[in-house]
Amino acid sequence: MIEEGPVSALARLEGAQRMLAEIQTPRDAKATIAAFDVLQRVAKELDLSLQEQNQIAEGRLRAQRRGGQLIPESGIGKGVKSRTLRDFELDKDESSRWQAIAGLPESVFEGYINDTLEADDELTTAGLLKLVPRIPKPKPEPTELEPRALLRFCQDLPTATIVTLILRVAFPDAETALDTTYGNGAFWDGSAHVAVTAHDGNPERAPDGVADFTELPYDDEAFDVVLFDPPHVADAGDDSIMGRRFGTMRNGELHAAVRAGACEAFRVGRLGVVIKVADHVHAERFVRMTGWICAELGEPYDVVHQVRTGAMIDPKWEEQRHAYNNGATYLIFRREVRPHGNGRP
Repeated sequence: MIEEGPVSALARLEGAQRMLAEIQTPRDAKATIAAFDVLQRVAKELDLSLQEQNQIAEGRLRAQRRGGQLIPESGIGKGVKSRTLRDFELDKDESSRWQAIAGLPESVFEGYINDTLEADDELTTAGLLKLVPRIPKPKPEPTELEPRALLRFCQDLPTATIVTLILRVAFPDAETALDTTYGNGAFWDGSAHVAVTAHDGNPERAPDGVADFTELPYDDEAFDVVLFDPPHVADAGDDSIMGRRFGTMRNGELHAAVRAGACEAFRVGRLGVVIKVADHVHAERFVRMTGWICAELGEPYDVVHQVRTGAMIDPKWEEQRHAYNNGATYLIFRREVRPHGNGRP
């Protein structure tokens, strides 16, 4: 709990707004956004009004937009000795979000802020990103996967192969699929028998447009099966290998977001859902993500484990205190259990 009152919070806001006016580099933008992030946490702890919280959120959005405008001017990727995102302490996802926001016409950006404030709604980056035009991005061409058995423990199989086998075995009657967290497209190599619609929070990774996995823009049971691969780790830094690979959220937000995303996926899936998670240790505490999902959806129809020979180990980890993760779990939920060939359930 931050020991801070409304007066002190107001002083912080004025300081952050001065930082916003003085942004000259992408690094300045990142520092300003961090200042607004602190303010947002303080505002929630003090239970400030929506109007006051939106003042902070608006400043954060403007800092992101300014940062996105400055990235192309900063020399990143230009010349033999060009600067990199790392030089400005940025990662690709931040750069993508900022530039997507910067690419919105002024009328669209300001219109979102004005319309949201007039409607007494919450200003958010996710809400603004919904206005980013869809980016055409080719999906894998259809291919064939040779017949093979789906095993409970899949050793060193590509992710897309595991997903294809799960869909063949658990959802042979599916024709359409929705991927709510497309990422780098690892679920798909063209061998699945379903037509895929793919969304992501990052516009550069969203073949069919940006969408919030906790609030999907579809009616109930709009797709035969929905696939959900939420962030697996909390509070990962910008230079974290795990955060860049699997995504991250604040520790206080991850639990609620994953559970909300699971419920939303199940709402939209007519036949059911496939959810990929990874139980792990964070801050010396075991995090059972599989338990989060089962608490929302009940016991799964089936479970498949992905196992790798080696683990991803961050060079910053000096002393091993817990088992390293070398896999993930796919929880499969069907609305109706299909009978076996002999008619037994």
